[in-house]
Amino acid sequence: MTLEEMIKDSGLEPKTINKVIKDFQKAGEKYNGIQCAVAMTLLLRLLVQNDSQRQMVNDIANEYDIGTEDD
Repeated sequence: MTLEEMIKDSGLEPKTINKVIKDFQKAGEKYNGIQCAVAMTLLLRLLVQNDSQRQMVNDIANEYDIGTEDD
């Protein structure tokens, strides 16, 4: 399966991913960036325990062009 097929099969849309990221950025206003990054890393380890799945997540994430500015 190609990366494009994985993205399509996962049902991920950049608009949804951007919304989730913006919500995490709002949390960053309350907590510092390191705290948020550690929490997200721990969450990833809980949600995706298989190394090959983690690599797939990294590959998919690398395909996204996520803006950090308010739309």
